[in-house]
Amino acid sequence: MTQPDATRATRRLGAVALALLVAGAALAGFVVHAQMPANAVSLPFEESARTPVRQVLPQGWAMFTRNPRERDVLAFVRGTDRRWRNGLRAPHSQPHNAFGFNRASRTQGVEIATMTTRLKAEQWQECRRDIPACLERAAPVPMDNPSPDPTLCGDVGLAGQVPVPWAWSGSDRAIDMPALVVRLVVTC
Repeated sequence: MTQPDATRATRRLGAVALALLVAGAALAGFVVHAQMPANAVSLPFEESARTPVRQVLPQGWAMFTRNPRERDVLAFVRGTDRRWRNGLRAPHSQPHNAFGFNRASRTQGVEIATMTTRLKAEQWQECRRDIPACLERAAPVPMDNPSPDPTLCGDVGLAGQVPVPWAWSGSDRAIDMPALVVRLVVTC
Protein backbone atom coordinates (compact mmCIF):
# COMPACT_ATOMS: atom_id res chain seq x y z
CA MET A 1 0.00 0.00 0.00
CA THR A 2 1.23 3.45 -0.78
CA GLN A 3 1.23 6.28 1.70
CA PRO A 4 -1.98 7.99 0.41
CA ASP A 5 -3.85 4.62 0.41
CA ALA A 6 -2.77 3.89 4.02
CA THR A 7 -3.87 7.36 5.13
CA ARG A 8 -7.22 6.94 3.37
CA ALA A 9 -7.77 3.50 4.98
CA THR A 10 -6.90 4.89 8.42
CA ARG A 11 -9.36 7.74 7.97
CA ARG A 12 -12.07 5.32 6.81
CA LEU A 13 -11.44 3.11 9.84
CA GLY A 14 -11.58 6.16 12.13
CA ALA A 15 -14.86 7.31 10.54
CA VAL A 16 -16.42 3.86 11.01
CA ALA A 17 -15.26 3.73 14.64
CA LEU A 18 -16.65 7.22 15.28
CA ALA A 19 -19.98 6.32 13.64
CA LEU A 20 -20.26 3.17 15.79
CA LEU A 21 -19.45 5.18 18.91
CA VAL A 22 -22.11 7.80 18.11
CA ALA A 23 -24.70 5.11 17.29
CA GLY A 24 -23.93 3.26 20.54
CA ALA A 25 -24.19 6.45 22.58
CA ALA A 26 -27.50 7.33 20.92
CA LEU A 27 -28.86 3.84 21.60
CA ALA A 28 -27.74 4.04 25.25
CA GLY A 29 -29.36 7.46 25.55
CA PHE A 30 -32.68 6.14 24.21
CA VAL A 31 -32.57 3.11 26.53
CA VAL A 32 -31.82 5.19 29.62
CA HIS A 33 -34.36 7.89 28.75
CA ALA A 34 -37.10 5.35 28.06
CA GLN A 35 -36.73 4.02 31.63
CA MET A 36 -36.93 7.47 33.24
CA PRO A 37 -40.20 8.91 34.57
CA ALA A 38 -41.91 11.65 32.59
CA ASN A 39 -39.72 14.75 32.28
CA ALA A 40 -39.19 17.85 30.16
CA VAL A 41 -36.68 16.21 27.79
CA SER A 42 -38.10 14.60 24.64
CA LEU A 43 -35.98 12.73 22.13
CA PRO A 44 -36.74 12.36 18.43
CA PHE A 45 -38.73 9.18 17.66
CA GLU A 46 -39.14 8.73 21.43
CA GLU A 47 -42.75 7.55 21.41
CA SER A 48 -42.04 4.87 18.82
CA ALA A 49 -38.89 3.78 20.70
CA ARG A 50 -40.33 3.74 24.24
CA THR A 51 -42.57 0.69 23.81
CA PRO A 52 -39.97 -1.70 22.30
CA VAL A 53 -37.38 -0.71 24.90
CA ARG A 54 -39.87 -1.34 27.73
CA GLN A 55 -40.69 -4.72 26.21
CA VAL A 56 -37.02 -5.72 26.10
CA LEU A 57 -36.06 -4.13 29.46
CA PRO A 58 -39.31 -4.03 31.50
CA GLN A 59 -37.51 -3.98 34.85
CA GLY A 60 -35.58 -0.82 34.12
CA TRP A 61 -32.39 0.07 35.93
CA ALA A 62 -33.96 -0.01 39.41
CA MET A 63 -33.23 -3.72 39.74
CA PHE A 64 -29.52 -2.95 39.91
CA THR A 65 -29.70 -0.37 42.64
CA ARG A 66 -31.04 0.04 46.11
CA ASN A 67 -31.61 3.20 48.05
CA PRO A 68 -28.42 3.66 50.12
CA ARG A 69 -30.43 5.43 52.86
CA GLU A 70 -32.86 2.51 53.21
CA ARG A 71 -33.15 1.04 56.70
CA ASP A 72 -31.09 -2.06 57.38
CA VAL A 73 -32.92 -4.66 59.45
CA LEU A 74 -30.77 -5.96 62.29
CA ALA A 75 -31.65 -9.00 64.38
CA PHE A 76 -30.78 -9.46 68.04
CA VAL A 77 -31.18 -12.56 70.18
CA ARG A 78 -31.29 -12.54 73.96
CA GLY A 79 -28.78 -14.97 75.42
CA THR A 80 -28.97 -16.98 78.62
CA ASP A 81 -27.02 -14.19 80.33
CA ARG A 82 -30.01 -11.88 79.53
CA ARG A 83 -27.86 -9.73 77.21
CA TRP A 84 -28.78 -8.90 73.64
CA ARG A 85 -26.31 -10.12 71.00
CA ASN A 86 -26.19 -9.93 67.23
CA GLY A 87 -28.45 -12.61 65.77
CA LEU A 88 -27.41 -12.24 62.13
CA ARG A 89 -25.42 -15.05 60.52
CA ALA A 90 -23.90 -12.67 57.99
CA PRO A 91 -21.39 -11.81 56.59
CA HIS A 92 -21.58 -14.75 54.24
CA SER A 93 -17.82 -15.01 53.62
CA GLN A 94 -16.88 -15.71 57.24
CA PRO A 95 -15.43 -19.07 58.40
CA HIS A 96 -18.59 -19.90 60.40
CA ASN A 97 -20.46 -19.80 57.07
CA ALA A 98 -17.85 -22.03 55.39
CA PHE A 99 -16.61 -18.99 53.44
CA GLY A 100 -19.94 -18.64 51.63
CA PHE A 101 -20.61 -22.32 50.93
CA ASN A 102 -23.11 -22.58 53.82
CA ARG A 103 -26.18 -20.82 52.44
CA ALA A 104 -28.04 -20.58 55.78
CA SER A 105 -26.95 -16.98 56.13
CA ARG A 106 -28.75 -16.21 52.86
CA THR A 107 -32.02 -17.76 53.99
CA GLN A 108 -32.03 -15.74 57.20
CA GLY A 109 -32.93 -12.61 55.25
CA VAL A 110 -36.08 -14.27 53.95
CA GLU A 111 -36.90 -15.45 57.48
CA ILE A 112 -36.56 -11.90 58.86
CA ALA A 113 -38.57 -10.43 55.97
CA THR A 114 -41.37 -12.94 56.58
CA MET A 115 -41.57 -11.89 60.22
CA THR A 116 -41.37 -8.13 59.54
CA THR A 117 -44.16 -8.23 56.97
CA ARG A 118 -46.45 -9.74 59.60
CA LEU A 119 -45.90 -6.80 61.96
CA LYS A 120 -48.15 -3.75 62.10
CA ALA A 121 -46.64 -0.26 61.85
CA GLU A 122 -47.74 0.63 65.39
CA GLN A 123 -45.81 -2.33 66.83
CA TRP A 124 -42.51 -0.68 65.93
CA GLN A 125 -41.18 1.81 68.48
CA GLU A 126 -38.77 4.68 67.94
CA CYS A 127 -35.29 4.32 69.39
CA ARG A 128 -32.88 7.24 69.63
CA ARG A 129 -30.18 5.58 71.70
CA ASP A 130 -28.57 2.17 72.17
CA ILE A 131 -30.74 -0.50 70.47
CA PRO A 132 -30.38 -3.17 73.21
CA ALA A 133 -31.58 -0.60 75.79
CA CYS A 134 -34.62 0.15 73.62
CA LEU A 135 -35.35 -3.57 73.23
CA GLU A 136 -35.35 -3.93 77.03
CA ARG A 137 -38.12 -1.32 77.31
CA ALA A 138 -40.20 -2.66 74.41
CA ALA A 139 -43.30 -4.74 75.05
CA PRO A 140 -42.88 -8.27 73.62
CA VAL A 141 -45.02 -9.28 70.65
CA PRO A 142 -45.77 -13.02 70.31
CA MET A 143 -45.10 -14.52 66.89
CA ASP A 144 -44.51 -17.92 65.35
CA ASN A 145 -41.62 -18.47 62.94
CA PRO A 146 -42.90 -20.22 59.80
CA SER A 147 -39.41 -20.90 58.47
CA PRO A 148 -38.70 -24.61 57.81
CA ASP A 149 -35.21 -24.17 59.31
CA PRO A 150 -35.55 -21.28 61.79
CA THR A 151 -32.54 -19.33 63.00
CA LEU A 152 -34.38 -16.84 65.24
CA CYS A 153 -36.32 -18.32 68.14
CA GLY A 154 -37.16 -17.18 71.66
CA ASP A 155 -36.58 -13.58 72.70
CA VAL A 156 -35.75 -11.79 69.44
CA GLY A 157 -35.33 -8.11 68.71
CA LEU A 158 -35.54 -6.53 65.28
CA ALA A 159 -34.30 -3.05 64.51
CA GLY A 160 -34.66 -1.03 61.33
CA GLN A 161 -31.81 1.45 61.30
CA VAL A 162 -30.59 3.85 58.63
CA PRO A 163 -26.85 3.54 57.92
CA VAL A 164 -24.39 6.12 59.19
CA PRO A 165 -23.96 8.78 56.47
CA TRP A 166 -20.68 8.64 54.59
CA ALA A 167 -19.84 12.18 55.69
CA TRP A 168 -19.82 11.00 59.32
CA SER A 169 -17.71 7.89 58.71
CA GLY A 170 -14.50 9.53 59.95
CA SER A 171 -16.01 10.64 63.26
CA ASP A 172 -14.17 9.64 66.42
CA ARG A 173 -17.42 9.53 68.41
CA ALA A 174 -19.72 6.51 68.52
CA ILE A 175 -22.74 7.32 66.41
CA ASP A 176 -26.14 5.86 67.28
CA MET A 177 -28.46 6.40 64.34
CA PRO A 178 -32.22 6.55 65.01
CA ALA A 179 -33.97 3.23 64.63
CA LEU A 180 -37.33 1.52 64.85
CA VAL A 181 -37.34 -1.52 67.13
CA VAL A 182 -39.70 -4.35 67.95
CA ARG A 183 -39.26 -7.11 70.50
CA LEU A 184 -40.66 -10.52 69.62
CA VAL A 185 -41.23 -13.72 71.51
CA VAL A 186 -40.78 -16.19 68.65
CA THR A 187 -41.98 -19.78 68.81
CA CYS A 188 -40.35 -22.21 66.42
